[in-house]
Amino acid sequence: MTEQKLDFDAALKDFQMKPVQSSQISEIGYSPALQLLRVQFKKGQIYEYNDVPKEIYEAMETATSVGKFFSAVIKSKYALHRIS
Repeated sequence: MTEQKLDFDAALKDFQMKPVQSSQISEIGYSPALQLLRVQFKKGQIYEYNDVPKEIYEAMETATSVGKFFSAVIKSKYALHRIS
C-alpha cells in the first residue's frame, strides 16, 4: 500500500496545469501515469476526471473550442471529484 502512495505522489509531482483559451475553463492538466485530467474553471472550481486516455487530453489541448470539447467528450462521461 505504501508503494502505491509513492507512485501516486511521484505522478502528481510532475503534474502541470496549462492555461487555455476558453470562456469557462482557465487551465487544464494531465498525468499520463494516472490517466487523470484536471480542469480548473474561471470561477475557481477544480475537478479531476479519472481514466481519461492521453489521446483525449491531447485532443482537448488542441481543440478549436476547449469548452465545447469538454462538454461533448469529457463532461458526464468520466468519473470525477471536485478538489476545490
